[in-house]
Amino acid sequence: MVRVTEASGAEQQRVVDRNLILFPAYWDAKRTVAKGRRVPVELASEYVTLQDVAECLTMLGLPLGLQKKAYCRDVLTQAVRLRVPLRNEMGILINPQIDSRACVSVTAAALCWG
Repeated sequence: MVRVTEASGAEQQRVVDRNLILFPAYWDAKRTVAKGRRVPVELASEYVTLQDVAECLTMLGLPLGLQKKAYCRDVLTQAVRLRVPLRNEMGILINPQIDSRACVSVTAAALCWG
């Protein structure tokens, strides 16, 4: 999402929404990589719920938001996704140990199910 806000004078500043989009299916051990799993099977869980993932991300100190959107590879089951920012408004990492999408997925999986 790109918002355009008025700056001083005729200049305009572009503010880009840089939240990560995460679905519980990323941690589902019953899925293959082709069907949407994004962590190794050893770290995945067979029964993943939105509450489990939200709790893991909260334990990592990351703020999160929920959004009603279906996962494109499985539109019939979980219709909620998580929006997680890695950086605050000033561009500083919220959790210095987590700096990428892959790091969020693997660290949350290792913390909760590993």
